Amino acid sequence: MNENIGQKILSKDLENIVKKVASGKTLTSAERSLVEKAYGTSGDVKFAKTIVELSEILGVSRKTIDRWRKLKGSPKPCSDGRHNVAKWRDFVRKHDLKEPDSPEDEELKTRKLLAEVKQAEIKLKVMEGTYVAIEKVREVWTAHIGQVRQILESRFLNELPPILTTLDAVQIREKLQEVLDETYKAISIAADSIKEPVDIED
Repeated sequence: MNENIGQKILSKDLENIVKKVASGKTLTSAERSLVEKAYGTSGDVKFAKTIVELSEILGVSRKTIDRWRKLKGSPKPCSDGRHNVAKWRDFVRKHDLKEPDSPEDEELKTRKLLAEVKQAEIKLKVMEGTYVAIEKVREVWTAHIGQVRQILESRFLNELPPILTTLDAVQIREKLQEVLDETYKAISIAADSIKEPVDIED
């Protein structure tokens, strides 16, 4: 499949996932897997530094992890205190461990996933060249508005007054049109200058 076509399809799927998560709906395992595989979310984490981090990765509460650790055959921490995520996933799957999350836990998971999806969407727009940081927009427009103001003040307050006194109505209109054209050109340059894509940190 053509790479550009693949990106467009992935982008469309991503938009649908964002809408679904934003509406409060729970993603299917296939949808969650798509996000994790495509954008390197928690599914890529090999080790959890703490019990809290492990509970977030497995999608359960810390109390649940504490209870599971007491079960026979539960994975032991590594020598450096980290927890092997793959071993814990296997343990949970083999023992069919499942505990409904509280509404608060579910909300946190949903918000976390939504943030990850939105971040992935931004990265995709950067790759496609359609993303412009708001800071760049402010910076460019501030600079160009200053140029437009300088043009207007210079032409209307300094250059035109002595010239216009010697011209008729038609010639005055032509001179004013020149100033407007120069102003429009400066604004057009400002608009074009913020269309360049910008990089964001991974």
